[in-house]
Amino acid sequence: MKVSSSINYLSWVALVVFMLLSVFAVALSKDDMKYSGLNESWKESVLLKDPVKDPRSDVAQLRPVLNYDSEITQVHSFDKERKSLLVGEGWQLIGSVVDILMNDGTKYILYGRRNLRYDAGLWNNVLDDASSFEDYLVIKREDNQTEVLVHKRLIATTAQVLLGLRLTNDTSSFEVLQNSQSGVPQVIWVYIF
Repeated sequence: MKVSSSINYLSWVALVVFMLLSVFAVALSKDDMKYSGLNESWKESVLLKDPVKDPRSDVAQLRPVLNYDSEITQVHSFDKERKSLLVGEGWQLIGSVVDILMNDGTKYILYGRRNLRYDAGLWNNVLDDASSFEDYLVIKREDNQTEVLVHKRLIATTAQVLLGLRLTNDTSSFEVLQNSQSGVPQVIWVYIF
């Protein structure tokens, strides 16, 4: 009799653990879907814009990922409804033009973006540093056509990540540059014309 009741108890424990894991997996997949939708929405909004002002036109230097000198594009998925005592869970994607390069009538635009994940808090949301990250996007704009050339996550090499575009010496390509601890900018991506 005791063996049978132990097996029943273990079966119930296993069932409860399975149900909790299932609920957790569904919650994670919903968050991934929210992020994917926001990511696409952000990309669509920057593809529709044709920035005219080069934020570096006055100075040839690397700039912060989020450049406050140009128009900022922002989307978020914060739940406005209060869930018990917690408020403000969701993603905030915020970015701007970092650099623009022209070549034979084609405009190449470098965007920097912060992907900020917020957990719900009692009175306000709380930034989740472990889940938040920065990335960059290079868009090619020719006539009325736009195309995303690259969209990659940035790996921080210093406390503040700085980015920029540079035409190569032979003018056959351009590079996306990022600052490094040595002080010499490192090439993180290359596009050949």
